[in-house]
Amino acid sequence: KNISNDEIIDLTGNGISDIKNGIIRTPNDSDITFKDDPLRMLRAIRFTVKYGFDISKELLQSIQKNAELINTISNERIKDELNKIITSPKPDKGIRLLKISGLLKHIIGEFDDAIGMRQNVHHTEDVFKHSMSVLKNTPPELNTRLIALFHDIGKVLTKTVSPEGSVHFYGHEMESANIVKDVMRRLKYPNKLI
Repeated sequence: KNISNDEIIDLTGNGISDIKNGIIRTPNDSDITFKDDPLRMLRAIRFTVKYGFDISKELLQSIQKNAELINTISNERIKDELNKIITSPKPDKGIRLLKISGLLKHIIGEFDDAIGMRQNVHHTEDVFKHSMSVLKNTPPELNTRLIALFHDIGKVLTKTVSPEGSVHFYGHEMESANIVKDVMRRLKYPNKLI
């Protein structure tokens, strides 16, 4: 903003229209932006779910291309962004964007096998989609959202199918607890929260 005449200055030429249209994009080449600080990929997703915006197609492609760079960021910084994503107004959209962008497999790779994993007759969604539905319908409090996110992650290790075709997940709650401890320790959550 020009303080002498209150004129709004849009240095990129797209800023004002992107705000009006609810689009998230980087002001410069996104590949360079993400190489400079790979945490910006998570921030783009966080801003998307915090403000109800959409990620531009080009930005999403750049995140997909550069997703592996997230491995150069400290787990503490990743955890902080993940917490903001899952306590946002649209946490399920945030986790889905992490999946689509390729970031989820680097942050919580344990979810890979849950994607598309058929459940029993009591569930119409696969394990991943069911977890997203539960996450979406919980209050925006960190502990509750973490519980919702991880409550069935142990199903990936406990699935059995009977000769008649019935699907079971015996002991998945115990496996979920073990997996959550590993994930949360890796992401440097405090012991009390774990």
